[in-house]
Amino acid sequence: MKKYKTTPYQRGRAFEYRVKKRLAKNGYWTHRAYASRGTWDLLAMKPGVVLFIQVKSKREYMNKWDWFHLGAEAERAGAIPLLAYRIRKGRERPIIFEREDGERYEMCNETCS
Repeated sequence: MKKYKTTPYQRGRAFEYRVKKRLAKNGYWTHRAYASRGTWDLLAMKPGVVLFIQVKSKREYMNKWDWFHLGAEAERAGAIPLLAYRIRKGRERPIIFEREDGERYEMCNETCS
């Protein structure tokens, strides 16, 4: 039996879909930018709220240059720029949404308390 390894692209895409699904469960309409062609990976909208989301596996992977471009594009569109990443909390893997100023929002699955 052949053993398959997942590529970094496949892991990143899978995490983007997890974030997209979690946002949809919270009432957002979402759109994924295929192959990360723009400054944002996910666009999420609710009435009166537009989010430009950059998805990274770790917080440290988002540098000041990335924040600058995401913030500039979000400002032009009247959107809120956010970074989505995951942390380990025991068996749970909550998704953290963070603004450039450091304000964080945790969105976890049904098992989180």
